[in-house]
Amino acid sequence: MLTDAQCRSAKCKDKPDKLADANGLYLEVKPNGGKAWRYRFKLTKAGETKENLFAIGEYASAPPGETAEHAKARRAGGRFTLAEAREERTKPRALVKQGINPAHRQFGRIKREQENAPTFEAIAREWLALRDWEEVTKARRLDMLQRVVVPKIGVLPAQQVTPAHVLDVLKTALKTSGPSVAAEDKRTMSAVFELAGSTLRADSDPVPGTQGAAGQQDPAQAPADYRGGWPVAAAAGRLRPQFPDRLRVPAHVADAVPAQ
Repeated sequence: MLTDAQCRSAKCKDKPDKLADANGLYLEVKPNGGKAWRYRFKLTKAGETKENLFAIGEYASAPPGETAEHAKARRAGGRFTLAEAREERTKPRALVKQGINPAHRQFGRIKREQENAPTFEAIAREWLALRDWEEVTKARRLDMLQRVVVPKIGVLPAQQVTPAHVLDVLKTALKTSGPSVAAEDKRTMSAVFELAGSTLRADSDPVPGTQGAAGQQDPAQAPADYRGGWPVAAAAGRLRPQFPDRLRVPAHVADAVPAQ
């Protein structure tokens, strides 16, 4: 039987390797570093026995200090430790004993998981609820999201939102509401994806992939000495007069002025 140390250190070079555990469970190690749990089983139908494979999920090593909530979210995302993979194996194995191919049941499960996947709008509302803001401020931010962002990506699972989706949102916001709203939409979307990533409901934040592509510049990213169209004294953080400290009179004019 496998140990967790073997799973963590497992590597292969040219072709996938299979590390057997027990009762049909094995860890498939891929050349690109990926590791996946597979359950091998045999099923007899109409007198013919065939070998089949059932995909349990990806290998994962529980991080130190992982909470029960985060562990549940990790498993929901299809990432299992060795002990969890052994437990997951019992489900398809029970179906095989009844003469049922678990892979056929898996299609229905995947479809249900996709239908019930946390959408961007759901996570955005969760993010808003976590803000220590006045209710009127939350309402204004929600209204901003519902005007442009939610109609575009609200129903999509956060995991499926791509930089192309985000760019479409930003271009629409820029056209209909102006650069300040587009910049605020951008910052808000990134914060929502940060929450989704920290709770294992998205692998990455697609917002940075749109940097500079929407045709607008975030005012916060403007050069330190020129923001909002006004020249700014970078050191003092205030407007600097754009004229000489004193007027200089040409010499020939000064000579023509009679002494008082």
